[in-house]
This record gives sequence, C-alpha cells and structure tokens, in this order.
Amino acid sequence: MAAAKDLKIDSDGDLYIDPLTGDLKIDFSDKQHIKDIINSNVGWYKQFPLVGVGIVYYVKSSGLQQQLEREIRLQLKSDGYSMERPKIISNPDGTFLIQPNAIRN
Repeated sequence: MAAAKDLKIDSDGDLYIDPLTGDLKIDFSDKQHIKDIINSNVGWYKQFPLVGVGIVYYVKSSGLQQQLEREIRLQLKSDGYSMERPKIISNPDGTFLIQPNAIRN
C-alpha cells in the first residue's frame, strides 16, 4: 500500500500554511495518524467511534504500561498498520516516550 498523505499539520497541531505560496500543503502523514490515534479518546471520531488510545488516562499512572502497550498495538493494527512490540519509556514526570514501530500495510 502506498504511504498515506494528508494535509500537513504544524508542531502546534494547526494546519500548516506554506510561507512561500500561502497555500495548505499535502505531506506524508503516517506519523501524524499514529500520533492522532494515540492522543485521541474513544468516541472523538463520529465515523469511527471505537478509535483512540486515550493516552491522557495513562499519564502519571503506575503499573499500566502493559495495558497501554496492548491498546496501542490493537488500535494501530485496526487502522492498517503492522507492528512489532511498541517501545514505551516512562519519564520521571509521568509522561511517556512512545516508539510504536508501526508500518502501514
């Protein structure tokens, strides 16, 4: 399958506007799709009500790393990604560094 493309999003989560042309830009979007799935909660997308990991519920939690890993794996597989075991590193401030190791089929 070809790499997914979508409207480019900037680091603040806003639509990126090319400063040279003033137009919206289309770019490869797999990383953005993965980020959106991990950050979104179930029910956020009307057309896909079961999509979403809800990472906010895992922040500053202890003992839920396996559950988080499982949820990421299930959600990304249901969206067409093949993946090895995601790597999740807990930071001292309660946040996570997530490397999903996912590739779109």
